[in-house]
Amino acid sequence: MVTVINKLTVIGETDEFERSISAITDFMKQQPGFVSHQLYRSRNNPKVYVETAEWTAPDLHRSAMTADAFRNLVVGLGQVAKAEPDVYDTVAE
Repeated sequence: MVTVINKLTVIGETDEFERSISAITDFMKQQPGFVSHQLYRSRNNPKVYVETAEWTAPDLHRSAMTADAFRNLVVGLGQVAKAEPDVYDTVAE
């Protein structure tokens, strides 16, 4: 299992950001190895979001991220948000 944690800071319209992230999530949900996704918005700064996603294996996540369809969707997201993604391994539950 691998967990992706992504801090997203909206630099455009919040509604457009939420549409863009929803389209990416819909795509990712269709990919092999996808397990779950959560999106959180900061109560203190409503322009800051954190998303988490779980995948069964790093190579399946990497494969989804290198797909042309994913890259096309990310271009739109980059116009409305700054992303700071990283991949994490579970240490304790």
